[in-house]
Amino acid sequence: NLGDMMVDVPYVIRRCEEDEEFYESDEEEMDIEVDPFEDYVGDDDRGVSGVMATIYDPQQRIQLLLVHGMLHLVGYDHIEDDEYEVMVQKEEDVIKELQKRLNEDWCDVADDSE
Repeated sequence: NLGDMMVDVPYVIRRCEEDEEFYESDEEEMDIEVDPFEDYVGDDDRGVSGVMATIYDPQQRIQLLLVHGMLHLVGYDHIEDDEYEVMVQKEEDVIKELQKRLNEDWCDVADDSE
């Protein structure tokens, strides 16, 4: 038994709306483009990669949360800075591998620069 994982759909929907409002208003005010592969550390979201913070569709966000949660269940964490960097990189590696194996559009967050 690896443990339990819960996803609260109403919470995910609310966070998607809040993040979209936050990032869209920041982008407009500062005339910047959000890079989804930059590290993101919110006030209460230590460990959420930039990819997660820029996905506003609840269905796609839940896919990312499942990847994030599974990494926790197999021992990854993000309390310390070095752990955070390792976990974010592993999240992005797993997402890219799932996209290759399942469908290029699976949680459409691929980094086009590669």
